[in-house]
Amino acid sequence: MTLKSSPAADQPPDGCCSDGGNLLSVDDAIERAIALAGPVEGFETLALGSARGRAIMDTITARLPLPNFDNSAMDGYALNTKSLKGSGPYRLAVTGRMAAGDADTHSGDKTPSGALRIFTGALVPANYDAVIMQEKVTLKDDC
Repeated sequence: MTLKSSPAADQPPDGCCSDGGNLLSVDDAIERAIALAGPVEGFETLALGSARGRAIMDTITARLPLPNFDNSAMDGYALNTKSLKGSGPYRLAVTGRMAAGDADTHSGDKTPSGALRIFTGALVPANYDAVIMQEKVTLKDDC
């Protein structure tokens, strides 16, 4: 990039805040926004596809859970807590990986003794009953 001339120290470059100091005050901006808003006058029931630009008057409840499977709310490590013995700390081998959208290839693990690297939104396989957030885990090269 080449700068053809340097702007005066007390002037912003052209196009940047070049309104000549005519910005709205916060109070004026709030007043204008309120003037543009109006009260809700009545209601009607519409199909969702016809409701664009409308306000919701009532609670909308999904008929089915979405997603329809147990999924991880964080990046971390899924494990089976029943396989943990004693009071810890625990050292587990990382035996697989699950990302959002991956096919479930681990639910057949009857009694998993290792941990799966798991990412936000990924399906938590059957027989894995906990996800430990990655910030609470220390990785070792030999696991």
